[in-house]
Amino acid sequence: MKKPKIIKYLLLGLGLIFLIVVINKLIEDRIQRPIKMVEEKSIWTDVEIQKSKLTDSSIVTWDNSSIKIYNLQGDLVEEILGNGYYTNVYFFDDQIGVLDKQLNVFYLYSSLGDLKEKIELSGSVYSMIEKNGDFYVHRKDQMQDGRLESLAKLEGRGKESPVYETERFIINFDPEKSKLYISEITTENYSYKSVLTILDGKETRVFDFGNETVLETKVYGKKLLAITNKNLYKIVGNEKEKVELKNFKDYRFEDKKIVVLYDNKLVVFNPDLGIEKSDDIGISNSGLLVHYGSYFVWGPTDLVAFVGEQRSFTKSFESIVYGVDSNDKGLLISHKYNTELYLFEPIEEEKN
Repeated sequence: MKKPKIIKYLLLGLGLIFLIVVINKLIEDRIQRPIKMVEEKSIWTDVEIQKSKLTDSSIVTWDNSSIKIYNLQGDLVEEILGNGYYTNVYFFDDQIGVLDKQLNVFYLYSSLGDLKEKIELSGSVYSMIEKNGDFYVHRKDQMQDGRLESLAKLEGRGKESPVYETERFIINFDPEKSKLYISEITTENYSYKSVLTILDGKETRVFDFGNETVLETKVYGKKLLAITNKNLYKIVGNEKEKVELKNFKDYRFEDKKIVVLYDNKLVVFNPDLGIEKSDDIGISNSGLLVHYGSYFVWGPTDLVAFVGEQRSFTKSFESIVYGVDSNDKGLLISHKYNTELYLFEPIEEEKN
């Protein structure tokens, strides 16, 4: 009596395995199917676009005069006037930041232009920085006995908590739990020197990078990765190891890897500086976009896409590409006077 039941369960198990294999094959075929970029919408302006952003619900442009916000159908839904030269515009995921350096006021808008916060600041505010959802004020003050740069964290309702002060020039910084990593430049004898300062409670460590510029750092376990305009470094304790980046163009830090565009190649490194993958680009290139695990390299009039493990394609444009951005549905290609929204579609194979 037990054997028929065993055979029944065995057949059900084999059937389930077969079904899983078939479903996985269908999904794999769908994922690996060649795709193409299809233009969904083009928005033209009569002034030169300086910055652009594709959010989940809007297309945003800044032209040194005003921020224009369009819905994804291309209709203008909001316009925010700036203060000319004194205006800094920032794109924070689905939020828009505006710093009026003349009035010392920071405005935070939603992606559709609704005012969320208005914060009055003091001192000589140079820029606003967003890190891990928090906002920081970067100031540059001229003191009687020299210059002073500082970082302060916004705590809400205009209150601030001081983070760091220095006589050097602050390039970038990364808060990581209790530590603070600060990229700085100091001038000595008519030349400059780049340093990375690491603050850990009362302990301070300083690494000298000579005439390089530390662009960003990221912690991977016990390793600190630092990228400059010339090299990619791994720092463990006080020891530095590096990979030279000839003709460096762009980079992105990801959770478990570092993607670098240099020497006309797109190279994926692991945190030990080992090369996981390397692709020749084949076009004159200037920028890199990471989009849901896919990589898009763009140059003056071309875009090369590496989508998934086996798919790649090249898209050419009639005018110069000034920037590329994305949301979960497509890409925004920005030119001098227009932006183009593209969606992805699979290329259907012809049936005989």
